[in-house]
Amino acid sequence: MSRAEIQAPFRFFGLSKGFHMVFSIVIPLYNNLSYTKKCLQSILLHTPNKPLFEIMIINNGSSDYTGEYLKAFADDHPKAILRVISNAENLGFSRACNQGARQANGSFLVFLNNDTVVHDSWSSALLDELSSQPETGIVGARLLNADGTIQHAGVAIGGNRIPYHVHRGIEKDHSLVSERRRFRIVTGACMAVRREQFLDLGGFDEAYINGHEDVDLCLRYDSAGWHIVYRPDCIVTHFEESSEGRLDYCQANTKRTFLKWGRTLCQDDFKYQFPESERQETTQPLAFALKICAPDLKRYDWGDLFFAQGLAKALCKRGHRCRIDYMNEWGNRDTDIDVVVHIAGLSRYYPKSYNFNILWLVSHPSRITSQELASYDLVLVASKKFLPKVKAMTHTPVHVFLQASDVEHFYPDSEKEKDLDLVFVGNNIGAGRLKMRRVVAEALKLGSRLAVWGKGWKGILPDDVWQGEFIPWQKLPDTYRKAKVVLNDHHPDMLCNGFVNNRTFDVLACGAQLVTDSLSGLEEELGYVPVFSDTKPLKPVLGELESRNTKERLDISNKLRQIVCDRFSFDVRAGELLELAEHNGLSPPNLKKGRSVAIGVMTEGPLVSALISTYNRKHLLPVAIRSILSQTYRNLEVIVVNDGGESVEKIIENMGDDRVRYINAPHVSKGHALNTGFAHSRGEYIAYLDDDDIWYPKHLEALMFFLRNVPDVRFAYTDALLVTNQIDQNYSDTPSTFKELVYCRQVFLPQLLESNSIPGIVAAHDRHAFEEIGGFDPKLQVLVDFDFFRRLAAITDPYHIAQTTAEYYKRHHSGTSGQGHMTNLYKTDRPRYLANHYRIVRKKLPLDQRPDTAEVLHEVQKKIGYMFLNARGEKFLAEGNHVRAAASFRLAATITFREMRRHQRF
Repeated sequence: MSRAEIQAPFRFFGLSKGFHMVFSIVIPLYNNLSYTKKCLQSILLHTPNKPLFEIMIINNGSSDYTGEYLKAFADDHPKAILRVISNAENLGFSRACNQGARQANGSFLVFLNNDTVVHDSWSSALLDELSSQPETGIVGARLLNADGTIQHAGVAIGGNRIPYHVHRGIEKDHSLVSERRRFRIVTGACMAVRREQFLDLGGFDEAYINGHEDVDLCLRYDSAGWHIVYRPDCIVTHFEESSEGRLDYCQANTKRTFLKWGRTLCQDDFKYQFPESERQETTQPLAFALKICAPDLKRYDWGDLFFAQGLAKALCKRGHRCRIDYMNEWGNRDTDIDVVVHIAGLSRYYPKSYNFNILWLVSHPSRITSQELASYDLVLVASKKFLPKVKAMTHTPVHVFLQASDVEHFYPDSEKEKDLDLVFVGNNIGAGRLKMRRVVAEALKLGSRLAVWGKGWKGILPDDVWQGEFIPWQKLPDTYRKAKVVLNDHHPDMLCNGFVNNRTFDVLACGAQLVTDSLSGLEEELGYVPVFSDTKPLKPVLGELESRNTKERLDISNKLRQIVCDRFSFDVRAGELLELAEHNGLSPPNLKKGRSVAIGVMTEGPLVSALISTYNRKHLLPVAIRSILSQTYRNLEVIVVNDGGESVEKIIENMGDDRVRYINAPHVSKGHALNTGFAHSRGEYIAYLDDDDIWYPKHLEALMFFLRNVPDVRFAYTDALLVTNQIDQNYSDTPSTFKELVYCRQVFLPQLLESNSIPGIVAAHDRHAFEEIGGFDPKLQVLVDFDFFRRLAAITDPYHIAQTTAEYYKRHHSGTSGQGHMTNLYKTDRPRYLANHYRIVRKKLPLDQRPDTAEVLHEVQKKIGYMFLNARGEKFLAEGNHVRAAASFRLAATITFREMRRHQRF
């Protein structure tokens, strides 16, 4: 026991020599005496006398009268077994709970906040679960707010990957919270565990300060295979946020959780949106991964996510397991997945051969290619009109599969007042003189109350019309219900190819009145929906609606709602999806066999050449080389090229490994050194490491797994942590001061036109790709990796692997600024840095089949050219060379003027 602890057992009443303490109630507290009084009184009132229990109070240096009260409480309740640990200071929740757990006598521990009031027989449910269910590791309770509504009935993970109380605020007896249920996380405000197991797993992580300790503990139990269970029959009222300083460390705690668990924090809240009793049993449950085109969790407000949630919920309801992957998670290994459904967008997904792969083509139909279609096992098309065209492009089975709505989220509410005349929700993709979507342009002329939400409208619409860029998903149904008419139109690509958007079904599911543009197939599916067109403008369509009486409009709305429920709900789509997959060859045993083969060769395969260019970093190079030699993937060679610096031959000899080869080269550039290394390499695949960075042991294993198992992938990259280190004059590293995952995203050529987001040390590609693009540019002084990856991405798509496998360092010492490091040159000689950048962006790329990318490249060239000329002018001006400065500024101004003329409309 530390000096900060003073244990004071006040009462041990009625204990015989062979007594067995069944459970210990561990209560950490700091001040808030009024809550502590209520808590202890409720425990004595509502906890059954048997089995035997004790109350463990950890007083974290309370400055009020808590200590005196506890002594008086013991005197007043002589039959209560009360033990107190008094700390001289506030040690926080996790340390206090761990103290109590170590000193407790009970076989079970119940952690309880002091700002709680327990209800009748609350402990019985907790003890029953742990006693009768050996697979259960943690039990949580039904927590109520002071007003009686639900505060906690399990913790789910949202689309932003942050854990939250999924059913907060609903009625305490709602069917969603009235059944025993498994979660990955429950709150620590009232939580029961087995004492021995808790201590074996290390207790609460004491690096957390008053937050996320319970999240972390549950995730550790979950990763060890234990169940975390919510028991609704344990009811506790929790007066949340009463603890002093409770939210002071919220940001730091969240950051720590993401650092420890970020890769495993998968969204799961959709599977708790229906009662557990509604989950169907299936003889062969499948694991699904839904791949959406939202780039990462920062875009959790994208419609793709909510669309996927509807399908995921419906699949879970049918007894299957489901996961939603953002684009930067497409490169998950997926060896635990049976079926992948790619909800198509602007970016191509590369299917893995050991999954059953389904493409659901819901938008951007003109971008699809025969090569992409051929990589799937089943193609679903959200358009009857476009179906024949897709069938003509592929031998893959193709079926019509229209979009759908979550009819439990979008439902009618007759009590909502219609306080908006017209509503439009959508981003501005307009063109032409009006610079806006046609339906909005026509609506503005009518003089009705119009409300518009979406991006691209600011400055174009009047302030009283544009309501903001975004409506939260939870509020979208109410917005539709409050409108007399919801306006809708379609992206031109969807319109001409007959793709009905999901907004159509969402609005109709709410029982709202929809007016949309006319497209092929709409009348066949939804004949009651009023449409406008070139021959029938919006105004007369709205006039016809206005002429209908209320009953007639309501009858039509109800019919359309029923059509959506019967034919266009996600529940219906989930059933159809399962039938189509089974009919078209889905065989879980064969998939399992394929995954076993893929996993079985993870550490063996073709030769990989790891290239290192080094320049005057003798003190750092050995660590880098050892990190390569420590790879679990064994078939490798290391080519170390000395770029004209001090000799490192002795270092290579001391490695004692004939897989390491050493080449001396003249001091030219990093690009020249790497080209030299490639010329001496023999590997079928090429990878790179800088002389001051490291790979984790499974780096090459991760790269080669995907390069060998994902068809058409030639260029792959993982994630790396940026480590900021302080270096002393003797080149002795101090402990890392900061680690950060800077880049973690799937990029394609358009994202690499202006800047790089692939760390140079995490990429690998096949040998022919290097030869095809001509290797590295030896004339570049900086941005060498950026130029190389940019040209590589022009011939083959980069493939992001969602795994952190390396560390690259930013070292604060001038002696480590080797060749090719862009940071210092950007600060010390910006014109020269930008000259290199300009050289890169001016290079010709094979963009004949990518007109949109060519246009972006043209804009990038002008931008970087302007920056270079302006920076050069500023340098000349600082040197007093006014003539050359003026010439540079004039050229920069010319670029700007031409741009203004190009965009000017007369």
